[in-house]
Amino acid sequence: MRKLFGAVLFLAITACFLSSSRIVRNDATVATVGGRFITVASLDSTMKQIEKNTDSPVPLDSLKLAALDSLIAHRLIDIRADSVRRSVENDQEFRLKMLDDINQSVFKVLFDKQIATRIKIDSSEIIQNYNDNRSTYIEPEKIKARHILIRRPKPDTAGVSNEKKRQKLLDESDKFARERADAVMKKVLAGENWDTLAATYSEDNNNAKKGGDLGYFTHGRMGREFDSLAFNSTPGDIVGPVSTQFGYDIIKVDDHQQPKPMVLNDDLFNQINADLIGVREKEYSNAFLDSLKGKAAYLYNEEEIAKADSLVNSAAWIMIVNSTDTILGSTFKESLPKYKRWKKVDSLSVENKKELLDLMAPMHLLRSATKTLGYMNAPEIVNAVKDAINSETTLRMSHYLRDIQYEPGEEEVAAYYEAHKDDYIEKRPLLVHHILFQDSALAEVIRDSIVAGADFAEMAKRYYPGDPEIREVLYNLDYIGPEEMGTAFYSVAETLQVGGVSHPVQTVWGYHLIKLVNRKQDRTLAQVRPGIRQKLRDARDAVKTARIVADWRKEALININEKVLANYRPAEKKVTRIEANAPPQKGK
Repeated sequence: MRKLFGAVLFLAITACFLSSSRIVRNDATVATVGGRFITVASLDSTMKQIEKNTDSPVPLDSLKLAALDSLIAHRLIDIRADSVRRSVENDQEFRLKMLDDINQSVFKVLFDKQIATRIKIDSSEIIQNYNDNRSTYIEPEKIKARHILIRRPKPDTAGVSNEKKRQKLLDESDKFARERADAVMKKVLAGENWDTLAATYSEDNNNAKKGGDLGYFTHGRMGREFDSLAFNSTPGDIVGPVSTQFGYDIIKVDDHQQPKPMVLNDDLFNQINADLIGVREKEYSNAFLDSLKGKAAYLYNEEEIAKADSLVNSAAWIMIVNSTDTILGSTFKESLPKYKRWKKVDSLSVENKKELLDLMAPMHLLRSATKTLGYMNAPEIVNAVKDAINSETTLRMSHYLRDIQYEPGEEEVAAYYEAHKDDYIEKRPLLVHHILFQDSALAEVIRDSIVAGADFAEMAKRYYPGDPEIREVLYNLDYIGPEEMGTAFYSVAETLQVGGVSHPVQTVWGYHLIKLVNRKQDRTLAQVRPGIRQKLRDARDAVKTARIVADWRKEALININEKVLANYRPAEKKVTRIEANAPPQKGK
């Protein structure tokens, strides 16, 4: 008995130890790279990511080393990126160009502080504007309508180079949608409930369950064909089907309102307020800019301006505005061709070039004013500068780490496609609907009805076994492959033309009528070529990055805490312990 108790106690202690297998702290340092820390928490997270992306189990020691190598590589890249970022921050040519890139943020701050805060519109001004412009405030003609939309099935024309074959697929899709729309229209004209028909057949998911209600709309919102038919109808009319870019529409017009004066309600009040603000913004902005122009001081670089266009130094200053803002040669040269086209000349005189610079000046005047007024420290501008520096740093780092010049050749792309052809074969190519019967004779009768024009979906909802809610779901099998429904079912489905309905097919579940709704083709080389090119570029970039990081690693100061690395174990699932009661001790 004592031996049994001892064994149970040993197992309990062991289980307790295993459930707390992480014997180093999350914030413990497992390595430093150039003075930058790699913690146990980072190692643990990276190990989990590697396991997630690996198909087969990786031994723990190998997993730890792989994760650590990855983290060291990232720290080395971060160190180099920080060095590049400092270089970018001190690059005066970049900083001048950056100011052009952040103009939107600069001008917004200037506008908010100098223009927007000065504009005040009171209610009396809004009412006066409304009374003075009543002829302007007219509600346009509008109608209220509902619709049932039958979409054209999207044919798989990708990779079909023969125009006649492609057009045939499109025509078949259009014919299929038109026939369905005509069938629904017959039901509408026969007096069947509109809301029920919309919920059953309409493929506009935004309103099918609401009777296809489109609400009120004005001319132009619904497209030319729809618009023409609907606005030439009277309330109560049901018209269509009409072909539109979305498919075929059956339209029911509920109301038709002619143009009428607008009431000054809250919406119109706010609209007039916004319009008046816009007018005032333009007036104040022009006045502000005119005031800046009146006090502007321009310094021209006469030597550079006199040069032939191609000889202008891109890095040189061309004009200095108010001693605070500069137009560089690169910006000046970019504007020359457009200015020549505007002037309709082949070459420009010095005076022409100064005229161009004067036209470019307002942007720089506004930027100069922003600096003078002390707005460059506004958070929006500071953040825009940070974003620009980060983007430039990322761009320069990509030139370090990526093989920018490499472009996969056609032979490489074709070879990759052949080597990975299984990846581009559609595993579930057939979109299938079916109706299940226990009686093959009944199935044949229903097929005859469908071939004669009955709607397959409606027949499925009527004859599929089970409750109505189940029928609406189970008849649509979505895309299937050979495995889902068995060989007998699939072998018949794949012989059907799109839109075709099979004779009853027997399986272990009963007898099926099968309708092929769509067929996906295997992806051709033409379809996947862009993706393969990107995969090949990524692979080449990875090789270059690994080589460069390996060179950086030779020169870097890297310290690995072998003890922490050896003792670290990832957290395990807690072990549930079942302990037996110890036997009573003698004398107790």
